Amino acid sequence: MPLSLVVDFRLAPEHPYPAQLDDAETAYRWLLSQGYEPRNIGSTGHSIGGTLAVMLPLGLSAKGEATPGAIVSVSPWTDLTIQNASVDANEDNDKMLSRGTLELFRGAWLQDPAVDFTDPTISIANADLTGLPPTTVHYGEYETLADDGAQLGRRLTVACRRGPRTRRRGPARSASHAFEHRPDRHRIGHGRPHPGGVHETPNRARPQRCFGRTSRAVQPGEGDD
Repeated sequence: MPLSLVVDFRLAPEHPYPAQLDDAETAYRWLLSQGYEPRNIGSTGHSIGGTLAVMLPLGLSAKGEATPGAIVSVSPWTDLTIQNASVDANEDNDKMLSRGTLELFRGAWLQDPAVDFTDPTISIANADLTGLPPTTVHYGEYETLADDGAQLGRRLTVACRRGPRTRRRGPARSASHAFEHRPDRHRIGHGRPHPGGVHETPNRARPQRCFGRTSRAVQPGEGDD
């Protein structure tokens, strides 16, 4: 039966970057110690959690270690320079985030005065995404971070173009940040199964996708030869 481990990672400003990423990696290594295989672990999150969901496999891959078997990133913040057009274009539509709040959050999270906001370890839109596991990115059409999600989706499509399957979709229509908390409006992951494990989502909530295979969480030892 699939299980979920929800990581109560430390928060900024009391605990600036990279405390949150360290906590995610600690949780991942704990799962490995419990007998879960990397291919049976999925890395998922929303907002900054959606960013960490991608940062974790990137960091593990850079160290030559096995990554989780799949990534689900919802409304990730991928460009810490805050230069994408949707930041200002959707300010009147997104009631949760704005340029001002993003600048406030960035200052609380990235406190090292020498930090370079274009650093690919921080702005994952600039990272080398080659070799990431099957990944899906969801974002809302009217959210401040819409272009962040779209940019990451395009980069993923390029990175996995040589893989067995590549799918690209548009954003969740008329949706702002945290749209997935409105199941009456936009549902994620409850659509008609698509051949090869890719799912069509209802209510026009269509994510950016780059799938090569599917993955699920299992009990330790399940499926071992």
